[in-house]
Amino acid sequence: MDELQFTNAWTNRLLDHLSETGEGKRFAGAEQAIEACAEMCFAYKGMTAEFAGISDLDGLIGLFRAKWGWKVEYDAEAGVLLCDENKAECLCPIVRSSDGAPSKAICCCTRGMLKRIFAEVLHRDVQAEVLRSVIRDGKSCVYRITL
Repeated sequence: MDELQFTNAWTNRLLDHLSETGEGKRFAGAEQAIEACAEMCFAYKGMTAEFAGISDLDGLIGLFRAKWGWKVEYDAEAGVLLCDENKAECLCPIVRSSDGAPSKAICCCTRGMLKRIFAEVLHRDVQAEVLRSVIRDGKSCVYRITL
């Protein structure tokens, strides 16, 4: 095992342990801790610049569709968006640099990233849920955002 394999295995073991401590019990605060790491991803991917000039939901949905290729459905009455990344691969830089099967708990970070994106543009908190993901079931990542 080389150093990269070791660090990937170590990280996955930590994430798995935090997300499941046995008998279906979750480690208190684990999902929130992983979700908080999204702040680093937001900075790493230059998201502040990505969303410069976008100040409303229509602009954000437009960027998701035109630049990122996402499929987005918006139910204005319910205040819910369903966002499908429409990709056959995981775009998470942690997963992409992983050697082997990444921990499914890493999707908590994506949930945090979505919350951060909407907070950046709309200046308010939203709820985000990962409904499906490439690393969980091999299908395109789908999210529910509740405004």
